Amino acid sequence: MKIRAVFVTSALACLSLVHLPACSDSGSSDGSSGDNTESGTDEASTGTTNDEVGTESSGTGDTTTDTGTTTTDTEVDPFCGDGMVDAGEDCDDGNQDNNDDCTNECMLPECGDGFTQAGVEECDDGNDDPTDACTNECKLPVCGDGVVQGAEECDAGDNNGPGEACKGDCTDNVCG
Repeated sequence: MKIRAVFVTSALACLSLVHLPACSDSGSSDGSSGDNTESGTDEASTGTTNDEVGTESSGTGDTTTDTGTTTTDTEVDPFCGDGMVDAGEDCDDGNQDNNDDCTNECMLPECGDGFTQAGVEECDDGNDDPTDACTNECKLPVCGDGVVQGAEECDAGDNNGPGEACKGDCTDNVCG
């Protein structure tokens, strides 16, 4: 159970600390009223307290009390991933997804960086080998593009087909 207590002193309590002389029937300003009445002093505290007091019981008789915390605003130096484009960054989308329009290094994606950007690249193996499973244009190999890639035995581009050295499915045309 949490109890929130706010203590604010009133303006009257604040005035009692000022000790202004009181007027009396006799006209004196020393605070005496002319009769033998003893005057007391009021003690007051000023300020505002906003503490949250919480008490939790574990059922074993143990009690824990939380008296609140203090927070301090601090400035953080800019960094890649904070969602704001800072000096030295091409972009900063604030997420940890290398396959979107901004890498985790805050650089614009490009073919050959090793990350396949969804909707832009079919593949990206991060190398310069045009004969492997991903072209240097970040496209999947296609039979008929003129480059032998992946499982292709041959690829003569537009010259693939019947009667040619390379069939239309990029396999060698073998007699017999």
